[in-house]
Amino acid sequence: CAWCSDEDLPLGTPRCNLEENLLNDHCNPKYIEFPISEARILEARPLSDKGSGDSSQITQVSPQRILLRLRPDDSKSFSVQVRQVEDYPVDIYYLMDLSFSMKDDLESIQNLGTKLASQMRKLTSNLRIGFRAF
Repeated sequence: CAWCSDEDLPLGTPRCNLEENLLNDHCNPKYIEFPISEARILEARPLSDKGSGDSSQITQVSPQRILLRLRPDDSKSFSVQVRQVEDYPVDIYYLMDLSFSMKDDLESIQNLGTKLASQMRKLTSNLRIGFRAF
């Protein structure tokens, strides 16, 4: 609906109505509010190819900023592009309980960790692995 904020609108006349009906009910056009839904892209940097260099300049999702103004029960569509950059830095940290009861789990982590590192090196040359025990 459109909204009439005209204080001179006849008593008992609905303020929320179709714009045409508000005009017929003598609502001054300058007091009619009929917001329009919009989706506007405010920032859309191009997607990056490589992950090396200044990480603040790497773009994996675009757009970065969108302004949405929606009427109740309305919707707007917009497209999002996503690209996983090559050679993006990856950090993997293991935190392990080294008590005797966890011995078999430690062996599993060692075997799987080696396999995981091998597979991750296919995706990035910038891989760091950390291990901490308690």
